[in-house]
Amino acid sequence: MSLIKPGLANNEMVEQSTHFIFEAGEIYTYNDQITISHQMETGVEGIAIESNTFYKLLDKLKKDEVDLVVTDNQLILKSGKTKASIAIETEIKIPEIDLPDEWTTLPDNFNEAVKFSLFSVGNDMTKPAFTCLNISGNRILTCDNYRATSYQLSSKIKKGFFLRGSSAKILIRYHPIKYVIDDAWVHFTNEPGTIFSCRKMELEYPDLSSLFDVEGEDLTLPKQLVETIDRIEVFTSAEFDHDKFVELNFQEDKLVCKSKGSAGFIEETLRVKWDADPITIHIHPNHFIDILKHLQTVTIGDNSFLFTGKNFDHVISLLAGTE
Repeated sequence: MSLIKPGLANNEMVEQSTHFIFEAGEIYTYNDQITISHQMETGVEGIAIESNTFYKLLDKLKKDEVDLVVTDNQLILKSGKTKASIAIETEIKIPEIDLPDEWTTLPDNFNEAVKFSLFSVGNDMTKPAFTCLNISGNRILTCDNYRATSYQLSSKIKKGFFLRGSSAKILIRYHPIKYVIDDAWVHFTNEPGTIFSCRKMELEYPDLSSLFDVEGEDLTLPKQLVETIDRIEVFTSAEFDHDKFVELNFQEDKLVCKSKGSAGFIEETLRVKWDADPITIHIHPNHFIDILKHLQTVTIGDNSFLFTGKNFDHVISLLAGTE
């Protein structure tokens, strides 16, 4: 049951979206955006059962084997010395999803690429394209309007698609190996045969290629910079999170990191190999830390930082304001 539990809705905006569905040798869940199914011969078919009590009970049973019998709109459950009766619905109201027959193998590094790209996905629903991963050709593109990631896949996707960030976070737990697209859904399957389906998104994604065309000074940042930014970040203050920034002053052979807010200010100085003209830039601390955990070599452009890894390019916008 834990395999398909993520497909349950938090509240029943769609009928039976908080239920486990038993049908045709499968158990599945559906919440209008994703549906998850797994083959399981239970001897029970054509019923929907509210998930909360049923799942909690199964989780607390001490026996591995459970007998299920349907009678008089009730599911009778027996396990060891335990017997329970739980109300069911015998009319399945969730729409049936027919799976296409031909599946296509995903790139070998698909799971790795999705996982890495997720931290650049936005959550602003007024920009729906930026809440998705744009998976096309041999690339996954993500952008939250402040940073962007372009991750190279090990092989080309035959037919591109958009994947909601919220769905992708769940999908990668299943380690999908194949996919297929129909008119309304993008379906994935893994080695054990679990089917994970995501609602198809029809979107136009902006051309981000110019964001990754960054020219400037190349620099290897100090390894301890993550700890420094994490420390000075506590002094930042702003009404909105995306307005937070820390100040980086690049001077001859040193980097001065500063932060200030209503509580006061803090600064730390680190050694770097800098022999160009002094510059001062402002950057969102959390966005900076996210990528510093992976790379320390950066190209410092006029308006952005460019990090180039083995399979990816990642750009962070530099903030112009200081107030």
